[in-house]
Amino acid sequence: MTPDENAYSKRLSSSSGDLEGVLFAIGDPLLDIVAEVPVSLLKKHRLDADSGTLLGEAQKGLVEELLSGAYKITYVPGGSEQNCLKVVQRLVGVPKATSYLGCIGRDRNGEILERAMKECGINARYKYVDDQATGVCYVCLTGVKRSLVTKLGAAENPVLELLKRPENWELVEKAKFFYVEAYSVANRFEEMLLIARHALRHNKVFAMNLSCPYLSSKYKEKLNEALPYVDLLFGSELEALAFGAAQGLDTNEIGDIAMSLARTPKENGRRGRVVILTRGKNPAVAVSDGQVRLYPVVTTPIEDIQDTVGAGDSFAGGYLAALVTGHKHEECMRAALEAAHYVVMVRGCEVLPDSFRDSVGLHLPSDEGQQAATKKPSV
Repeated sequence: MTPDENAYSKRLSSSSGDLEGVLFAIGDPLLDIVAEVPVSLLKKHRLDADSGTLLGEAQKGLVEELLSGAYKITYVPGGSEQNCLKVVQRLVGVPKATSYLGCIGRDRNGEILERAMKECGINARYKYVDDQATGVCYVCLTGVKRSLVTKLGAAENPVLELLKRPENWELVEKAKFFYVEAYSVANRFEEMLLIARHALRHNKVFAMNLSCPYLSSKYKEKLNEALPYVDLLFGSELEALAFGAAQGLDTNEIGDIAMSLARTPKENGRRGRVVILTRGKNPAVAVSDGQVRLYPVVTTPIEDIQDTVGAGDSFAGGYLAALVTGHKHEECMRAALEAAHYVVMVRGCEVLPDSFRDSVGLHLPSDEGQQAATKKPSV
């Protein structure tokens, strides 16, 4: 952590009032419809285990079959940003510590999603789209593997008008940290840059996730325009390799790609860019203070793994929860790894119980009671 980052962290009071609204995000709000299914169902609808796709002609009968009553269905708030915010919200423990904007339909799934987000403590404000259904992700679980079939529906609509409403822009002004997925370059790029430039002007932290390998080539120019505003970048090994290939980097070495991402020109010169790349069961790669470091994952016995739904989102959520409460990079990495470790041991990225906070073991201001209001986070 640079001297400027230290100074920035010290400005964060550990009182609950300062943490309300501390993190703001926009994204694709989805309702995850989760079911355990036989492998034969995947084959029937031309799906692969541990894959993701948009709902297409080949999966036309999947929805009807899943909802026929033959399978036990669980409804869980989904979408990458919402998964991440659920983790942050549970770990920080302050009501409405996180805020979120997105679009949903006026339908039953939208009602379920809105109610579930409220129960999580997230300050979610949605724009209602009358002629489109709420976005859904059908999560087909086969053992520890999952196949994701997404129908974006209302979720892919822009949120610019919603963002510019005075009562919602107040959330931007109040937040000290921002998180977006690279998916936003497709249909919320103006909103993304508006938030990023606000963060730059006010020396706030703007975090982004590379999200999906294909984005690095399909939206190369937009990502290159957004990257200079990014203070904190998350991604997976596959996403990093795709980014390196799109940029013409002559290497497949993840550490080299991470360093290249960290050294990409940056608008806010008061802090360096932190880059964090996950690699499944292999150590995560992180660049901080200009150095590449490896962080071993928390070992999970194979018999304890339920599935990997939301593992990457939970990793980002664990890191951000530690960051917004004033912790240093090393503690943020530990929280990230512990959060991902916990989530692979539950079905789906479900509403997380109190035991989740104990498992991650993050020292949080909200746990210190009245004494916390007079103390600063350890940095």
